[in-house]
Amino acid sequence: MDIRLKAADTVIFLDIHRTICVYRAFKRMLRYRNKTRPDMAEGCEERFDLDFLKWIWNYPKTKRPGILNKLKTIIY
Repeated sequence: MDIRLKAADTVIFLDIHRTICVYRAFKRMLRYRNKTRPDMAEGCEERFDLDFLKWIWNYPKTKRPGILNKLKTIIY
């Protein structure tokens, strides 16, 4: 993330509620079940498991604060 922030001239942080993220990830899994999404490398099938669900659900507590702190350091 640090490399990307240094190279960026604009940062847009989408703070989407976790219920919407879970819904969209599940919907995407159903749409691309046993297939490779167009934006993924060949052979990487779409999956939705308990670990991914936990990552999405815990994101606001575990990842979001660190990202916001990094963004605060680059704002002039």
